[in-house]
Amino acid sequence: MLVTSAPIAAKTASNGVVPARLPAPRSNVAVAYHGASPCILNGLGPGKAANDALQSGACWQAGRWRTLPPLPSGAQGPAHGRLGSIALSLELPSAAHSQTRQLLLFGGYQIAPDHQELTIAQLLQLQTSADGQLKWQALADHPRPVDDTVFVALGQQLLTISGWRTDGNVAEISRYDAATDRWHALQPFPGVPVFGHAAAALGEQIVLCDGVKAWKNPPKPGDLEKPKNQFALQAQCWRARWQPATQQLRWTALENHPGKPRYRMAAVAVAGSQVSPTWDKSRGQRAGNHEPDRIVFLGGSERAYNYNGIGYDGIPAEPSAAVFSFNLRTQKFEQHPPLSVALMDLRGGLLEPASANHPAAIVFYGGMEAGQVVSDRVLRYPLSQLR
Repeated sequence: MLVTSAPIAAKTASNGVVPARLPAPRSNVAVAYHGASPCILNGLGPGKAANDALQSGACWQAGRWRTLPPLPSGAQGPAHGRLGSIALSLELPSAAHSQTRQLLLFGGYQIAPDHQELTIAQLLQLQTSADGQLKWQALADHPRPVDDTVFVALGQQLLTISGWRTDGNVAEISRYDAATDRWHALQPFPGVPVFGHAAAALGEQIVLCDGVKAWKNPPKPGDLEKPKNQFALQAQCWRARWQPATQQLRWTALENHPGKPRYRMAAVAVAGSQVSPTWDKSRGQRAGNHEPDRIVFLGGSERAYNYNGIGYDGIPAEPSAAVFSFNLRTQKFEQHPPLSVALMDLRGGLLEPASANHPAAIVFYGGMEAGQVVSDRVLRYPLSQLR
């Protein structure tokens, strides 16, 4: 299987007819295109309790939400829903032996009846058969399960970087080879190990920012209980470049982005040609572009929180409307106009091309709005705001 890392210029779903709302409020949503259809998977319902975790999905096709086949169980025993999963759209061989954009869904965690979080190792591919039926195909499980990670495509590599396992953060980086359906360990992440960070890739570069660090204070004399984890947001940004000769990433620490560090913001790769394409009429082809490529970061929260939106310090988290990007031409961070609605608990956003109804935009499906309200909103951020 061949994987492409450049942002894919999506066809507008269903001939320009795009959804205005989700079927029901949903946060912590995995989002990706399958073909020309935007798809939503898993997440958390409006009750925000363990039994409100969802394990289901739908794709917008022909002007309606089409329910996806049930996901294979990823937990060892009874558990609720599936949170923290991440989806990607990749060009893969189809049943007709042509390259089509297909959805891959990675990992996450499930909540057991005793409230323990069970990490899921699954990597699943959504396939369309020759007769148009959708089905899930299981690929190789992650050998060192990790959740609340980032999952990015870089060239022919799919990478998980840092994240949470069992009782603490890990610095591990794992690479999935789509051609062989195998995972490989890379050299560890050089920054502070975190969960809930954000990252995206474009060309041969990854930009990663922030996340939540965890530690345990030393026990005091006479303490009978084991030390509990403490949590705090970590301000950090890194750029990585893939090194084909060594099959490793080369990391460079960046300046911190504008504003405070944020948790569970979205990161989206935007090519300059998607912001401001130009066309040479005499030659009938794209004439070039003057906008830089960017990794765009949007929303999130300045407080680390549990899946219900309540901070680890007991204070409710509130969303941010802030937007900034890392300009891959100047290698600097830049601020942009804010989102029209503050939004947190994001697992990504989709690039939507211009249509008769909407300008080209980054689109968010669901999420948490002010007051930890789980949203059914489809929110657009016009790419023209990045100029």
